[in-house]
Amino acid sequence: MVFQCYLCDAAPVYLTYFCAPCTETRRILQVYGAEETRNIIKRVCVRDNAQRNYKISSELKKDIESLKNTDHKLKMIKFSKESP
Repeated sequence: MVFQCYLCDAAPVYLTYFCAPCTETRRILQVYGAEETRNIIKRVCVRDNAQRNYKISSELKKDIESLKNTDHKLKMIKFSKESP
């Protein structure tokens, strides 16, 4: 009989409760403890509104700079084609 992994609820498992990736996650939980693992996840994976807004604005700045550089390169190419 096939069951779903207890943690990810996506992978089929046959003889255990957890799939291989979730077993690794479970072992990390056992090594570092639930509280420390939760703190790590909150610090690394979960972002608050200020962090999301900063990330969005920094990505937009990168896009704008990229567009400026592309536009500048296009102007240089156009200028070089016009000159004899």
